[in-house]
Amino acid sequence: MLYVLELANLQLEEFRVMDHQLDRQLIRAYDDLERHGFSLWGVTSAALRSIRWFRVDLTKLADEVTNITKLIGDWHLARVYLAARERFHLDQWRTSVEQRLGHLDKLYSVVHTEVNERRMLWLEAIIVVLFVIDLLAIFFFK
Repeated sequence: MLYVLELANLQLEEFRVMDHQLDRQLIRAYDDLERHGFSLWGVTSAALRSIRWFRVDLTKLADEVTNITKLIGDWHLARVYLAARERFHLDQWRTSVEQRLGHLDKLYSVVHTEVNERRMLWLEAIIVVLFVIDLLAIFFFK
């Protein structure tokens, strides 16, 4: 029974660590947004790659923490675990972590989309200018 309670406590601590890491990542995301804004170069690809790996790691950790309970085969121990899970609010912690991770992902997606749209606009403008130069070259340097 102690093992099951320790397991529930371990899950609680893991979710707390994930929550703390998400706090740091969200602060970093807001700092990146303030520093770069929606400029042409915007958030660097390294920051986006970092957030993708953070998301993968956090998702993997959340799944491992949740799947560790499959070891409980005894009905009584399973009931003890369910009571501990309810007492520690593990489902709410997991939901909170997943929602905040989704918010972080959406934030970077919006910034990344905006930066890409501005880059495409600049590229289109450059293509139009080059086309005009080409037409002028055809008519004047014939």
